[in-house]
Amino acid sequence: MDKISVIVPAYNCQDTIERCIKSIQNQTYKNLEIIVVNDGSTDNTEAVLFALQSNDERIKVISIPNGGVSHARNTGLDNSTGDYITFVDSDDYIDKEMYDILYNLIKEYDVKIAHCSYKNVDGEAIVSVGDTGDITVQNHDEAMMCLLSGKLFSGGIWNKLYKKELFTDIRFDESIRINEDVLANFELFDLVDKSVFVDMALYSYVVNNDSATHSMRTSEGPEQVLYVAKKMQEKSLNKPYQNEADYRVAYLSLNLYKSYVLLNNSDEKSKRKSIKKTLKSYKALFTKKDKLNYYLLIIVPSIYRLAFRVYDKKRVKQLDPS
Repeated sequence: MDKISVIVPAYNCQDTIERCIKSIQNQTYKNLEIIVVNDGSTDNTEAVLFALQSNDERIKVISIPNGGVSHARNTGLDNSTGDYITFVDSDDYIDKEMYDILYNLIKEYDVKIAHCSYKNVDGEAIVSVGDTGDITVQNHDEAMMCLLSGKLFSGGIWNKLYKKELFTDIRFDESIRINEDVLANFELFDLVDKSVFVDMALYSYVVNNDSATHSMRTSEGPEQVLYVAKKMQEKSLNKPYQNEADYRVAYLSLNLYKSYVLLNNSDEKSKRKSIKKTLKSYKALFTKKDKLNYYLLIIVPSIYRLAFRVYDKKRVKQLDPS
């Protein structure tokens, strides 16, 4: 039976890591190598991991100085011995049949990537994204279009099973912290002629509202997301999915401009000027909603900021009703 290497980057996750690892241990597919990379945790994460390791020889704990999630995943890849590779984030968990289902799909359809839908877990609220049970086999161009457009499936790294050989020359970009998995997926899907997607919500993605709230206070996130989009756009030139890549860059450029408008400090004001000219060239790609946002941001930025502050206060209250 083929071995699946499950790579889990772990940083200060003492409250969630046991649930995560146990959901992997309980898989109906048993030939697993569970590589947990303790990324310089300063809480009790390492002790929890060693306790779990003592009862399951499949668990391999690797402790390294803090280097970020991409470095942790790359460390896991460098130490993996499985025939297949998959990833789980330390605060998430998976259904017990997930790897059985994905592995069998790879064998049945003779592909090197199989992936599934997921559930959003926000406190006690659990919402499935999809979950029709439909199976879709996609050729190279179809999968790349979906990856760039966000249609049909998620660009995340954590709900997919890969043939290990795909990672021979591919690692996560350690210079970025956001959308690094989308960039890796773009490169991985670009290597295969076809892939299979099953619309079953087998992965539980736990929403981190603290991170979401923090991301609204800085332009770093939107800048890195746009950087990734431009990297993918460069590699999509004259390809059947170039339109999807172009629109992704246009939409994310507008989103970055919005961040600069909302932050409205001296540094962001200078950045606004440089991107404003670029936005004009993207207008033909914008949807009606994009165009409305564009004109509001360009013509009446102060009103846009005021409206967003009202919205943001309501949103924060919903996240923390106390």
